[in-house]
This record gives sequence, C-alpha cells and structure tokens, in this order.
Amino acid sequence: MIQRIQSIYLLLAITVLTLTFFLPVWAWSIGTEVQSSYLLYNYGISTSQPGYSAPMLYPVVLSFFAALSIVLYGWSFFSFRKLGKAITLVVLALFSTVAYLAFLGFIIYDMSTTQQLSGNIPQLGTLFPAIAFVLGIMALRAMRRDQALLRSADRIR
Repeated sequence: MIQRIQSIYLLLAITVLTLTFFLPVWAWSIGTEVQSSYLLYNYGISTSQPGYSAPMLYPVVLSFFAALSIVLYGWSFFSFRKLGKAITLVVLALFSTVAYLAFLGFIIYDMSTTQQLSGNIPQLGTLFPAIAFVLGIMALRAMRRDQALLRSADRIR
C-alpha cells in the first residue's frame, strides 16, 4: 500500500483532516472590558457567554464535509490497484474539501454579520483543510504520472 508517494500524500491528508475535529477552526471575540469569546469547532460552537445557543446546522455541515473528505481519501488510499477509481475518488475528495472551505467562509461571514461578532481570529484548524487540499493535488499528480507510466509500458509490450 505504501509503495508510492501518493500513498504518503493521502495518509498525510487523512491525518491533517482528522486533526480538524480536535482543534478550533475559527474564533471571535467581543467586548473590551468583559472578554467574551466564541470558538468554532467541527462539532459545535464553544462560548464563554452563558445562555448562548449556537446554530447547530453549521458544525454538522462542516463535520459532514470533513468526514466525507476523510472517507474519500481513505477509500482512494485502499483502491491502489484500481488507479482510475483512485483518481476519481481523489477528485471527489478535493471537491469535498473545497466545499468545506467554502462553507467555512460562509459561516465566518454569517456569524460576523448576524451575531455582530468582531475580532475574527483564524485558528490552526483553518489551515489544515487547505493543507489537505494541496496534499490531494500532489497525490492526484503522482497518480496521473503513474497512469502515464503504465500506458507507456503497455505500448512497449
């Protein structure tokens, strides 16, 4: 399984996307005297303000796109014998990662405008889906190189 470089890229992408479930993705702070903060995780919104009810749809959709990307990258990792299928799965995982980032941008915009939150602070979890996207593109390029190598070897025979 870990014979080729794309397997390493896919494993790193899976690891990085898994870390987004444990680290905060975005933070907001309000107030100058009494500091209230909101932390957006993939599983919910944590706040220091008592009685705040966060919209639950946002973390559910973020978790869905992150989990879908992890499953697709993992499925592609284990489909190493069927290169065409693995390439298709990586492309779908890349679309899922882009959807994750787009929905994250929507959440940040919506929370900043409707909740009148200021002090946008990107957290480490924001960077990880972008890193996974780059790793997915690198794996896709390596898979296409392998596919071209297999085609040229078939022509020689």
